[in-house]
Amino acid sequence: MPQKNGKSNQLKGPSSSKNIKRYLRSFVKKVSSKRFTFKLPTKALRILAAILIILIGDLTIQYIFYRKVVAYSPRGIIISKEQLTERFLKSQEPTTPALLIKQLSAEQIITKEAKKEGIKVTDQDITQFLKEITGLKEVTLESLALQSGLTVEEFKEKVVYALYLNKLVQINYSPTEEEIKKYYEQNKELFFTNKKLEEVKDQIRELLINQKRFEAQSQWFEGKLKEYNMVTLTSQSSFEYRLGSGINYFLPIVINKVLETNLRAPIISRHDLRLTK
Repeated sequence: MPQKNGKSNQLKGPSSSKNIKRYLRSFVKKVSSKRFTFKLPTKALRILAAILIILIGDLTIQYIFYRKVVAYSPRGIIISKEQLTERFLKSQEPTTPALLIKQLSAEQIITKEAKKEGIKVTDQDITQFLKEITGLKEVTLESLALQSGLTVEEFKEKVVYALYLNKLVQINYSPTEEEIKKYYEQNKELFFTNKKLEEVKDQIRELLINQKRFEAQSQWFEGKLKEYNMVTLTSQSSFEYRLGSGINYFLPIVINKVLETNLRAPIISRHDLRLTK
């Protein structure tokens, strides 16, 4: 009897093992034949898609600003690396990036302020202005541009900026006889050799008016630089994404630039944005 029991146990062991394997294979086959799907509600999908789009847009705006821009104002002034390089290559005198950025900023600020005040410059204004500064009865943009080493378009732009500024910053000043005489005495050896005061009085009067205008315009522009809060991006630090900075800070600047508006960009830590004055 013990032998029979042992023999029966040996027979049941393999048989049991085969049944378990057969059962497992059958279960796996059934499971694999069924499709398990996980569906999110449509509203949740839309929310996730919107978040993803916002994050991508935020990253893109920051990256473009970091790679393309060297200076900007929250009020819509943007100086690109391409503009800075182009101005540097065209510069005929020794200069620095800081001076060129200030020059480019001045042009954009003057234009923006002139448009805000509704100031316009016509071809007649340009011709009259050129006659006044050259003392010639007949002038052409082509001839003066050639003398300046600029293209006609570049020369005309500079004249327009000057006229904008003259209309934005108007002065009410007329030199006194004492001021004219003082200027003559101080500069006659240098500028007015062998000329009497009466011969150069009108010239000195115009020089003093232009000097006073330049001082007023320089003061006006320095005030505008503070008002526009110009910022220069650092070039030493590596790009680092800051959540929300693209849409929350830089996007209003782009809108101000394109639409010529004055939206206020939210204040974000300069340290966090790796900016420098």
